[in-house]
Amino acid sequence: YVRITNEATGGLHITGVKMMYPDPNGSGGDDWTDEPGNDDPQQSNDAGADFTINTATVKDAEYMFFDCENATSIDVSRFNTSKLSEMTGMFSTCKVLPSLDLRSFDTSSASVLKQLFYKCAKLSDLWVGTATGSARVLADSFDDMSPSGVLHYPSGSDYSLWLNYMGSGWTGKAY
Repeated sequence: YVRITNEATGGLHITGVKMMYPDPNGSGGDDWTDEPGNDDPQQSNDAGADFTINTATVKDAEYMFFDCENATSIDVSRFNTSKLSEMTGMFSTCKVLPSLDLRSFDTSSASVLKQLFYKCAKLSDLWVGTATGSARVLADSFDDMSPSGVLHYPSGSDYSLWLNYMGSGWTGKAY
């Protein structure tokens, strides 16, 4: 059981999760363990752990929600994304997520949006803001995404490239 809520401070509050730590015996990269390192023996690994992440200084959200296959909602409205330079696969494989509101996302520090919604098979209602489209988006961001849906974008913004990559079943709707 995972409960993700936003804190008023622009952070992310998560409850009921099993903590994962970088594996000191691994070769780096994607090596993780559920055991805290020797340098922090006080950390608990209870399944009911609570913690808050302040997103104001976060630069890398690569695969942050990757493989949240059963997530039916993700609220990122209070995320401060102005310093995010890496968002590859941030929502990949959120297979049953029906809608996502990214109106508050500022992607100006990200040079490329890659595999952002990869395999989001049920995502059919996507809201974006003026600063969401400031990074160069790659076609693979929309691979294996829902074949149809509505992209809500601010009046006066050009999201034609996004719609082109999303496919003919997607329509744009200015708000």
